[in-house]
Amino acid sequence: MRILFLFVLTTLVSCMSNIDSELMEYIEKRNTVGIESYLEKHPDSLTGKRLTNLNLSGINLESITIKDFEWDNVDISGSTFTNVTFEGGTLRGANFSNGEFNTVRFLDVTMLPIGADKRANLTRFNNAHFNKVGIGKNSKLYNVQMEELKAGSSLSLMDCLIEDKIKGLSYIFYRAKLSHLVVDRCEVIESGLGFIKGEGEITIKNSTLKKVEMHGLKARSVHIYDNKETDISLGGEAHEVLIENNSKSSIDTGINSDRFIATNNETSHQGRITVSSTHIDEVEIKSCRHSSKASISFVRTNIPKILISDCEFNELAIADANIGLISVVNSKFNEFLFADSKIESLSLLNVEITALIDEFGETNLINFSSENTDISSDIVFEGSDSGSLSEKLKSIQKSP
Repeated sequence: MRILFLFVLTTLVSCMSNIDSELMEYIEKRNTVGIESYLEKHPDSLTGKRLTNLNLSGINLESITIKDFEWDNVDISGSTFTNVTFEGGTLRGANFSNGEFNTVRFLDVTMLPIGADKRANLTRFNNAHFNKVGIGKNSKLYNVQMEELKAGSSLSLMDCLIEDKIKGLSYIFYRAKLSHLVVDRCEVIESGLGFIKGEGEITIKNSTLKKVEMHGLKARSVHIYDNKETDISLGGEAHEVLIENNSKSSIDTGINSDRFIATNNETSHQGRITVSSTHIDEVEIKSCRHSSKASISFVRTNIPKILISDCEFNELAIADANIGLISVVNSKFNEFLFADSKIESLSLLNVEITALIDEFGETNLINFSSENTDISSDIVFEGSDSGSLSEKLKSIQKSP
């Protein structure tokens, strides 16, 4: 019976961490010099291996490729990776925190938590520094943490699936000081990417974005373009936000910026472009196509200049807003809705509006001009009809 027990135990240990006994001895004794020397002589020794509950923290890996691996609850924190490739493996609850990554690639790697609730042990790269790190080639990231990445970090995500299967956990990049982030040809599902504080460039392209949040941003530029589906919510600060050539768009932004430009976007059913609770020096929305219930909204916001051209939407709404100039050219709306706002100047040129509504009768319009503008039904003032908007817009000649 004792012999059988020892045989089973030995077999289990071998299955959990089926690596060479000499390397295992170095790991168990926390001999980092021995580990590094062994891996330098035997660079393939971690390929095709399963590691479970091992501590590899503080090691230095250089010019090595690790393939077909399976790591469960491996602590490799505080380590340095230089010219390292991880390919075709699985990371469950692996800890890469406080690491230094220089030219590192993760290809066809699945990153998973251990556990299925808020106490789960996540695969994490917290407080690490990324220099030319790429994750791609059908990699899958489930509830991965990259919190507080160090200043100057750069990361490219290409051909990935990113999904938060456990709801209510932190954003992936919470307080990450990324100077450069590229998301390309990815599918991002109900995931929080936000709170990036690197004051750098964020680019999301050729991807599918489903209920994605990027709040708390502090970036130089945010560029979102050529995406197949774009359901995204933005918040924070950026000098420039450019959103263009996206299909099935639904975009909410509470982002403070010098310029916000949305060009040639096709909204989804009941999709929207919403600018709220923010200050933007200039907004430009042009060549955006609509579905039957799509809308553009400016809510609780302060914007000196809004330029809208060559657009067709169900509704343009301005509510509780302080606007300098609104210029609308070559566009069509079913409803033009105002509510309790102040507008310095409204200019309409070649505009078709089915119904124009001042919801409370308290919108203040100081200057107004129109040319070749058609409102096909009556102007409606649902409130007290005491605001200056009502007097200004009564001058528009309506269609017979």
